[in-house]
Amino acid sequence: DLEVGHFEVDGKESVRVVNSTTVEAGENIGVFKVKPWMSFSALEYTGSGSEIFRHPVELGLKISTLLARDLKHRYQEQLIPSLVLINRSFLSPEPDLPVYDNYELLTSGRFAGFDLDWNLWRQDTWMGHASVRSLYDLGRQKFADTVFNYELHPTGRVAFTGTNIWDFSEGSYRFGVNDVSVEGKGYRCSVGVRYQEKEVTGLESWLEQDVGRFWRYRVGLFYDFREGESVSQHYQFWRKLHCWTVNFRVGVDRRETSFFVMFYPSVITQPETWKERLAKWR
Repeated sequence: DLEVGHFEVDGKESVRVVNSTTVEAGENIGVFKVKPWMSFSALEYTGSGSEIFRHPVELGLKISTLLARDLKHRYQEQLIPSLVLINRSFLSPEPDLPVYDNYELLTSGRFAGFDLDWNLWRQDTWMGHASVRSLYDLGRQKFADTVFNYELHPTGRVAFTGTNIWDFSEGSYRFGVNDVSVEGKGYRCSVGVRYQEKEVTGLESWLEQDVGRFWRYRVGLFYDFREGESVSQHYQFWRKLHCWTVNFRVGVDRRETSFFVMFYPSVITQPETWKERLAKWR
């Protein structure tokens, strides 16, 4: 998997590139599925004239089962409880980084935990997903972070998405991103609050629109509740060039203006397409 993200914390911008490779196997034993896996990730952070690298490696075992039931009006819900064992290490020193999402909160160690995944379907239409992961650090003998993710689609146009992280050992709510988005014909918009280390830090919103077949733009704004003013604006443009896409971004804050340009294969943003191609190749 390849994932590229642009983040801003306290007025400092950073681009994070994540390359992940996972090898896994699965075996059905009665009503349980046993799945060992191994994953390697390379995380690269660029910004403010510097580069930082992280290389987490995980060995894990997951034992899960599927519980499903039919509801009224042709709905079906699926519940997947799992027991998880993880051994995580880093091939490079762990730098001190601002928290963008789950990746920056990863620590080395041996963990045992419990996952709970919930999905809602209406006939063949996926309506939403929610998951909770709670891990216990066996070496430090304390609970690690508990992560709650959700993505709900009550209608075809409206979605509620979020990631929230708690540290129950410290009794604190560490990180939260919760958005409401609306999608229409050729446009998408979103608004949501940002929470970090015991305070609501700000409100972020953006509007994205397609212009013809090859162009797309996005205008975003972050309002900092701590400063009581608009901290940053960003403007992004995408242009398809045959099988490639160019992404040009301009960020403006109180102190500086930054530019970001990246080229990548268009198929990266079309997961159904590359999964279909991979299935044919196999």
